[in-house]
Amino acid sequence: MSSVFEAVSDQTRRRLLDALRSAEGEQSVSELVEQLGVSQPTVSKHLKVLREHGLVEVREDGQRRFYSLNATALEPLREWVEEYFPTQASTVAEAAEPQADSARALPESPRARAAGRRLGSVLAVLTTPVRWLLRRG
Repeated sequence: MSSVFEAVSDQTRRRLLDALRSAEGEQSVSELVEQLGVSQPTVSKHLKVLREHGLVEVREDGQRRFYSLNATALEPLREWVEEYFPTQASTVAEAAEPQADSARALPESPRARAAGRRLGSVLAVLTTPVRWLLRRG
């Protein structure tokens, strides 16, 4: 599962997954380049990572490659997240916010403020892929 988490931790790869999810069927690299507005080498590099982690499938047709989403590869990540929110997995973003608020409630010493900022930064980095996954669910 950690490899899937690493794969979706990058914003460009999440955007690629979004584009493939919203597409009806397969998409070529050139179509993905146009949709994302990034270079072809960048799209190809990120598609390679997604393919290595089993998140996308590729079909070759001559010189062209067509990609499609393999959403079942995200299932271990979804199951892991749902363990933390057994009644309503969609509230993960809301559940992270009170923790960030409690970090701001620390005493007003410079050391406490710095610790609160670090905690808020860590929570933001850790919850971004989780929020993305739950929006897709």
